Amino acid sequence: CINNVFFEDTLTREHSLIISYALLGITLSLCGRGLRRIKKEHWTWPLYLTGSIDLGWAYLASLFIGEWMAIGSSVTLAFLLLAFAWLERAFFAEEKIPPLLAYLGIGVIFTSVFFVIDVTSGGRTMDIWPGYTAGLCTLFVITAGLLHREPLATIYSTPLRYAGLILMAIPMAGSLIVFKPIIAALTFAFAGMTYIAYAISRRIIYLAYLGIGAFLVVIWAMLMEFDVSEPQAYIIPLSLVLLSIGWNERRRGKKAAYILATLLGLAVSMFSALIQSLPAGAYEYAILLGVESLAAVLWGIRYRLRSFVQLGGLALIANGIIQFGPAFIELPRWVQLGTTGIILFGSGMAALFKREQIISVHQALKEEWRQFNP
Repeated sequence: CINNVFFEDTLTREHSLIISYALLGITLSLCGRGLRRIKKEHWTWPLYLTGSIDLGWAYLASLFIGEWMAIGSSVTLAFLLLAFAWLERAFFAEEKIPPLLAYLGIGVIFTSVFFVIDVTSGGRTMDIWPGYTAGLCTLFVITAGLLHREPLATIYSTPLRYAGLILMAIPMAGSLIVFKPIIAALTFAFAGMTYIAYAISRRIIYLAYLGIGAFLVVIWAMLMEFDVSEPQAYIIPLSLVLLSIGWNERRRGKKAAYILATLLGLAVSMFSALIQSLPAGAYEYAILLGVESLAAVLWGIRYRLRSFVQLGGLALIANGIIQFGPAFIELPRWVQLGTTGIILFGSGMAALFKREQIISVHQALKEEWRQFNP
């Protein structure tokens, strides 16, 4: 009967009940606000509670129906929550309670985007939602920056900022699960811009590193989109990012972070080149490994860092064994024995006639090595 009288024939009974409960919840909430203004406090909270239950039921039911019903219900509820966050700001301030209504309103907006995508994309939500929601999170952070004056900052800016920065993790994780390269690139591009811009405005260096990491994923995703199969195309950007972070940590005086990031960057690059240099004829990777190893040794000597010298020296030795070991084994037996004998004889003669010089050089190098940092 209610459906025939108040609503169009195209609406089902479920639509009618949802709209009725939503209207009832809105009416009760507004009545509660009106009674609060005329100091009828004892009726305010019962009306608020009843209205909240009606609105909550209508909202949850609309999500099961979906499409425009879910969108309309979400917009209505989000507007009411944000409006009451402003109207009841004095109460929340007096009780020292965070603006919970604003957080709830932003959460409802975030959820509603999934239904908007579903309606406008023709059911392709699962393929494209990470890019849209990442853009929404970026919009949250931008809006928070515009609402910098009190009391707007406390009521809306802080919830928008935290929601944008934290909820961004959802589309980033979703883009990796769904993983379509273009969508992943778009999602992480939004994330990178958001984190770096906010990090610059608030001088939060580790958030900037997170943004740089997001742009690294953008590079990887675009390489996958264009079917780039060369592993070094993926390794070199990662190594450069780690080396850049290490350089910046050194500039900031954070020695432990500097050594960790730089060593990790070198290790990733050298290990990948080492693995790729194993097949016969892969001389370009052997040369790359040699250059990287020598650079690590020279860097370690220049700044007296023991770990860099050790890592670079170990990589040089491994590279030499991999490249020249098989060739030496394939030589005739007499050539192997002769070469080994000449090396041992030369070393013995040098030790015999240059013993004092060798000992003094060894002692000098040992004392110098002790002065190196870890």
